Amino acid sequence: MKKNKLVAAAMSALVLGALPAQAARTRARTTTEPYSTPYLGHPEVYGMCMNDMGCTRFGVGTKERFVTVEVSDDAGLDAYGYVVQSDDEGVISSAVICGQSTEPIPIEPSIEVRVLLSPVTGTENPCPSVATSGEVTATFSARR
Repeated sequence: MKKNKLVAAAMSALVLGALPAQAARTRARTTTEPYSTPYLGHPEVYGMCMNDMGCTRFGVGTKERFVTVEVSDDAGLDAYGYVVQSDDEGVISSAVICGQSTEPIPIEPSIEVRVLLSPVTGTENPCPSVATSGEVTATFSARR
């Protein structure tokens, strides 16, 4: 009987010891940024974030490879958005969203993600869109 308790205690320690390691591997980081105006430009053409008008910026960690995005617009409707990463050579990663991403968007680590919010819908993934002001929530993770 004493041996069974010892085995059960050892198994519990192994299982409980593995849980924090698993949680650390799947931990996600969520951050929220406000926007006060929609992006001025074509909804599907990446431009510059001039004084952050209609654009939110998010720093990306060295191990973060995916992002999900959710827009909460003050008008109460979904907002048409363009999620993009770019460098001096051009666009690295991009996706179009209607209110929120439908699945995690692959991104490159350590390169800023921008979300541009359009006052009108585009042709790619059209949605009843009105971007006015609100906030964008981005959740970054190392795995899908």
